[in-house]
Amino acid sequence: MATGESSLDEWDKRVSQKIVDRTAKHKTLFSLLALSGNAQPWIILSVVFFIFDIFMDRTINIFQLLVLGVSGLTTIIIKFIVKRKRPSDDMLKKYVARGDYYSFPSGHASRMATSAIVMILFFPEVGWLFCIWAIGVNIARISLRLHYVLDVIGGTVVGLIIGVIFFIFAGPILELFVPFAEWFPHIF
Repeated sequence: MATGESSLDEWDKRVSQKIVDRTAKHKTLFSLLALSGNAQPWIILSVVFFIFDIFMDRTINIFQLLVLGVSGLTTIIIKFIVKRKRPSDDMLKKYVARGDYYSFPSGHASRMATSAIVMILFFPEVGWLFCIWAIGVNIARISLRLHYVLDVIGGTVVGLIIGVIFFIFAGPILELFVPFAEWFPHIF
């Protein structure tokens, strides 16, 4: 390992440990925040919103699911290339899906950043709430020793880049989903 890489790793671990120490009193809150960034609730909410046409247009809902899927897949691919071990094996057993042994980049940070940027770009009046939520999930993941600081920064960057790229091409992508979104209500 190069000296610069070693010192960055040491800095990352030192700063992450400070966050762990400062948040130790609030483990229950951070556990809930960390779990709120899991994929399952996001998928379930998106499906419910889609079926019942709640909060956002069905085409935007499909768009968000697509962007979240691409963000998640990208994160998984990067994790298996980088193979950075998580800070704690004990916490891994408690909070992490089986088979997700690697920490860089954070899938939760990527998912939350993707959701936040999509919400900011489509619904600016409420998008800022998703930014606050994303920050809370990121701190929680570090606090529970599931990720280091650079893991959540990396995940956030991945999520933001994918969200912005998809937003740039939102027009043609959304047009692809219009027929399905219009057809769906007629099957019930």
